[in-house]
Amino acid sequence: VDERIRFYRRLAGAASAHDVESVARQLAEAHGMPPAPAANLVAIARIRALAAEAGLKRVTVSRRRLLVGPVTPSDAARGPLAAMGAITLERDRTVALPLSHGASVTDAAEHVIGAILTGVHGPSDSLEDR
Repeated sequence: VDERIRFYRRLAGAASAHDVESVARQLAEAHGMPPAPAANLVAIARIRALAAEAGLKRVTVSRRRLLVGPVTPSDAARGPLAAMGAITLERDRTVALPLSHGASVTDAAEHVIGAILTGVHGPSDSLEDR
C-alpha cells in the first residue's frame, strides 16, 4: 500500500485536531506541500475531530448555509457566533451560518465549531491545543 494512502487512513482515524495536525505535518515532511485535494482531506479530518469534541452529529451545507448541530450554544459562544452572522435555530438545536459566494466552507466550519468549543472550554483554549 502506498505510503500516502497510509497517511490518509491515519487522517481518517484521527481522534483529535491535534492528531490531525500531527499526521498532516508528517505528510508534509515526507512528501512536501500537499496538493489541494490532500489539503481538503486534512481540513475535513480536522472538522470531524472538532465536531466530535463539541458533540456535534451534523456539519452540513444546505441552501448556502452551514448547519451544525445538535447544539445549544452557551452564553459564552453566542457572542462570537453572532459576530460571524450565525443564528441559532433553537427548535432544531442547530447553528446556521449564511455562506457568502466563494466562501471557504471548511474555514467557516472550523470557525463556527471553534466558537462553540470556546463556549465549552473557555476562551483560554485554542484550537491548536486540542
